[in-house]
Amino acid sequence: MKIFDSNNPKHFKILLEELRRAKNLLNEGSHFNADEIWADMPESDREHALLAVTGNNGSDLVNTYISNEWDQIPSNIQDSIDLSEYQLANDDKDGRIYLNGIKYMIKNRPEHATVIQKLIKKYCTDSANRTFEKLTSSQARELNLKVMKLVNQLSGTTTNKPASAGIGSMIDADKASGKYHRGSLGD
Repeated sequence: MKIFDSNNPKHFKILLEELRRAKNLLNEGSHFNADEIWADMPESDREHALLAVTGNNGSDLVNTYISNEWDQIPSNIQDSIDLSEYQLANDDKDGRIYLNGIKYMIKNRPEHATVIQKLIKKYCTDSANRTFEKLTSSQARELNLKVMKLVNQLSGTTTNKPASAGIGSMIDADKASGKYHRGSLGD
């Protein structure tokens, strides 16, 4: 039985879709660099990551490796550390969407820009212990939700679906930045 028929337009269309999907996966993976992620992590995050692997008995390992570069940590410990939650938002497709959504809300809500920027500064200082540019994807998502909630409150908008407005803002921001193109969402 022949699986792929190059003369069949449906087969060719499926092949192109799968190749596009594979290309996106490869491009996403190329941005993940453990050395850079570890270097950008504050000591509190490094300690958390090491303790997650070693447990409470690992305080000696934490003290030994917390200040080391990634390549100086033994590979058996490296293999156990999940750095994906510490990946910077700018290095992750979803993270960039969240950051662009925040920037879009600042730009298109000038009457709320000062208050939004204060929220961002407070979140970065008190919660994330990072600058806006160094937020992780999960922190960018959390901040995006906080900004959307604030904008809804300031606008007097009460909705049961605030995420729908935020998703629209994020998509508009991606369109404006040129990162959105027809076909990227399966069109």
